Amino acid sequence: VIVTGCLGAEAALIRERFPQVEAITGPARTEEVMAAVHRLAPPPVEFGDVVPGPGVKLTPKHYTYLKISEGCNHRCSFCIIPSMRGDLVSRPVDQVLREAEKLAMGGVKELLVISQDTSAYGVDVKYAQHEWRGKSYQTRMKALCEGLSELGLWTRLHYVYPYPHVDEIIPLMADGKLLPYLDI
Repeated sequence: VIVTGCLGAEAALIRERFPQVEAITGPARTEEVMAAVHRLAPPPVEFGDVVPGPGVKLTPKHYTYLKISEGCNHRCSFCIIPSMRGDLVSRPVDQVLREAEKLAMGGVKELLVISQDTSAYGVDVKYAQHEWRGKSYQTRMKALCEGLSELGLWTRLHYVYPYPHVDEIIPLMADGKLLPYLDI
C-alpha cells in the first residue's frame, strides 16, 4: 500500500497508525509514487506501462474530473488547502485541453472542471498563451471553456469564486457550449 495525496503530508501520523504501509508521499509527488512502484512492483515497469493513454480514472466511464490547477493564493481562516497544497499553480491550457481531448476519445461524455479556485486559473502564469489545434488560447477560465466547448462534452465548472470575469462565461452557457452550472 502506498499512501499519497493530502493525507500523505502527515507521514508520521500514518506511520504511527499503519506501520505496514510501504510508502508515503505528499500531494503532487508523481516521481516519488513512481519510484515506490518501481521499488515494490517486480518486474520493474516504465511510467507509460502503468498509466494507460487516457489516464487512470476512478469515476464511471461517462464522466471524470479535469484538474486545471493546484493550490490557492487565498488564506481563508477556515481552509487548510494553501498550507498543504501551496500557492496557485495553473496547468498550461494546451496541456489541459489535450488531456480533455484524450478523455473524450476514451469515452468520457462529461467533464467536471476542478481546482481549489477555478476563477483564478492562469493568474499565476499571467494568462500565458499556448496553442491547441492550431489556435492560440490564454491560460484563463473563459478561454479554457471555449476550448473545452470544441469537444462536444458536457462541462461543469466547480469551485468558482464570484470574480467579475466569471460573468464572461454566461454567454457560453446561453449558447449551449457549457452547461448552465456553477459550483460556487
